[in-house]
Parts: sequence; C-alpha cells; structure tokens
Amino acid sequence: MSLFISKFFFKATNTPIKFRLQLVLNFVFKMGSIGTAFLLVPLMVKYLDTKNYGLWLTISAFISWFRFLDMGIAQGLQNKFAEARALNNEENLKGYVSTAYISVGFVSLILFILILSLNFFIDWSSIFGVEQEYLGTLRILMPILVGFIGLQLCTGLIVYIYLADKIAFISNAINFSVQLLSVIGILLIVELKSESILSFSILLGVVPVLLFILVNLLGFRNRYKRFKPTFSYWKKEYLSDIFGVGIKFLILQICVIVLFASDSFIISHYIGPAEVVPYNISYKYFGIISQIQLIILTPYWSVFTDAYVKKEFDWINEKMKKLMVFAIIMILGLVIFYFLAPVVYDLWIGNSQLIPRRLDFIMMIYFSILIFYAPFNYFINGTGKITFHTISFVFSAVVNIPLSILLAVTFKMGVNGVLISTIVCVLPYVFLFPIQYKFLIKGKTKGILAK
Repeated sequence: MSLFISKFFFKATNTPIKFRLQLVLNFVFKMGSIGTAFLLVPLMVKYLDTKNYGLWLTISAFISWFRFLDMGIAQGLQNKFAEARALNNEENLKGYVSTAYISVGFVSLILFILILSLNFFIDWSSIFGVEQEYLGTLRILMPILVGFIGLQLCTGLIVYIYLADKIAFISNAINFSVQLLSVIGILLIVELKSESILSFSILLGVVPVLLFILVNLLGFRNRYKRFKPTFSYWKKEYLSDIFGVGIKFLILQICVIVLFASDSFIISHYIGPAEVVPYNISYKYFGIISQIQLIILTPYWSVFTDAYVKKEFDWINEKMKKLMVFAIIMILGLVIFYFLAPVVYDLWIGNSQLIPRRLDFIMMIYFSILIFYAPFNYFINGTGKITFHTISFVFSAVVNIPLSILLAVTFKMGVNGVLISTIVCVLPYVFLFPIQYKFLIKGKTKGILAK
C-alpha cells in the first residue's frame, strides 16, 4: 500500500527518491503506532476499571492544555528553520534552534514551579468531577505530569527540526516507540501487581521524555551538530522572528485545544468520567483513517514552505489535486469503518454495546470534515499566512464550549451534543480554507488572507 501511495503522489515528478522513502517509512511507523495504540486501550480498560480509565483520559486531555505554553515556538521554529534551510542561512539556523530551546525550557520551568506552588490549594477532584477520595492521588500526580509535559515541550523541539528538514518519519518513529514501550511497561506493571492510575500515568509520562532525550542526543551529536543549542546564540531578534509566526500558532494551539481537547473534559465534568470511555474508543477507531491521511500530509508542511518561498505554484497545485483525491478515498474509508464498527469493537474490547451507533455516525461525520479540509490546512500552515486562519479558529473556540454545554446538558443530548457542537464549529473550514488556498496560490500578497 505504501508503494502504491508513493507512486500515486510522486510518479512523473522530480520528487527525490529520499522523500519517497520517507513516505514508506512514515507508513510503516504510523501503522505500527496505530496498532500498538489499539493494544493500549483494552489493556487500560482491563487493568483500570471504566471509571478510572475515563478519569485518566480526562487528565490526559487536561494536561494537553499545557502544551500551548511553548507559545507557538515549535511551529514557528519549524517554519523559520525550513525557510533558512531553503536560503542556506546557517547563522539563522543556529540562532533559531538555540533561541527556541532556551525560551521553551525557561517557560516550562516557570510552569512547573507555579503548579508545584499552587498544587495543595487546588481541588483537583472537583475539577475532574470525581469523589474526594481521589484528591490525594491527584495532588501527587498533577505536578509530576506537568513536569513531564514541560520536558516534552523542550526536548520535543527536535521533532520540529526534523520536520523542517523534510525528515518527517522521525516523528512517527518516536510515536511508535512510545506506544510500544508503553504496552511493554503496562504489562510489566501488571506482572509486578502495581497497577494503579498513578503508576500507569507516570509510565505514560516518562516514556516519551526518555525517547525525546535520546533523539536530541543523537541529532545534535550528528546531523545537527553545528546547530547545537547554546546560550550565546539566544537573541531577541531570533525570538521575534520565531514568535512573529509563533504567536499566531500559539493562538491556534489554544483554539485547537478548546475545539478538540476539551470534549473529554466537558463530558467528564458534566456527564461523568465513565462516559468519556465510549467517546474515546469511537474517536480512536475512526481516527485511524485520519492518521493514515497524516502519513501523507506530515512531510508536506515543510515541503509546501519550501515550494511557496520559491513560488512553485504549479507544483503545489499538482500535489494539492492528488491530496484531495486521497482525502475523498479516506472519507469513503470512514463509511466502511462505520459499517464494520460493531464487529471491530467486539474483537477489540469485547463489547460493541458500549459504543452507541449514533455516536459512531456522528464521529464519522466529524472526521469526514477534518479529513476534507486537512490538505488546505497543511498548506496554509506551511506558508505561515495564518492570520485569517487564526481569527476563524478563535471564533470557533469561543463558541464551542458554551454550545457543547448547551447541547449536552440543557438539551440533554449528552456525549452526542458535545461532538455535534464541535462539528458545527469546524464545518465552515470546509469552505474557508479552500478559498484562502486559491487566494494564496494566485500569488496575491494583499489582504487578510495573505497575512
């Protein structure tokens, strides 16, 4: 399948063989990651009961909110690194890398100190909608997880450097390794009879940090040795360059978190932690198709950056047409997934009745929308022309939470209402992103769509 995809996207073009090889590696690691992620779900459901697993999912969603504290620097670094590579500006490459690492490291340290200071004044059990008996565990767990997130934000910047350098398979290789080691770690915890939400959470927090540290050591010892972060290369002007793009990505990150990572928290707080489980299982199942699409899209972010800087608009148009054909195929795949869902759930978690068919249908619609506009989204992000993008996401984020609560609680639609709210908020992008793409591809440089 990966070879067919490679030929479909790169036949009769001047695309380097190295890039085609990356597509194959992306496919292998992404499918491995999906497979091991699927193994994690029944393991977690089995060794944590439904309520505790729902609580873990909610904590994970909540912790992900702290990812915006990289201030958009990661995506800003990716775009600026790709631009500097295209222009062979080695001095800027050194400055961007050092400034990004030092800035994110400083913010992560401040975040950890703040959470540690306020921890015993926060009623975590109330925030997550669980009984007071969980409070002691949560007060131990939350600073640890926030510390891990801070370390991930800093050490994870290496992935964005590889992405900017058009070596996208590294990201999927890390994700696969994280999932595989997590499965092995959980089996070890069970063997030692130490299964608890605390032990599982620490395991799932420490594994990615260790892998990121290893990739940093290898990367800066070899390929990126000349760009190794140093305090002397931290400069305000480099931060301004990164942050100029990054502040828009920061706002986008916050909006994305509100749109896509708040659902579990809303469900847990207003409906109950146990209801997060069917939502999450359905999300993971239909999300497989979206993950397959990302195998193709991930390398294109920085490739689009490079092509847009060089004004290779005909090449971009050619690739976008193929990306849209692939998106339509993926949407048809979602339909097939919908009809196969009961059988797959029985084989996967042993109980297809846990996930309502109506929830699956709404989830299918939701992912169809995301998959359709994703190619345009990646192109716009790659160009850095995201002012209009950012404004539209801010509007959607402001609407999403109150609309979710209205539909889920007031109109008693439950989990379905939360998901329908998100669909309402993202549906306009099916029309808005293609319009902006057409505007940019015509080489226009004025107006909000060009900023």
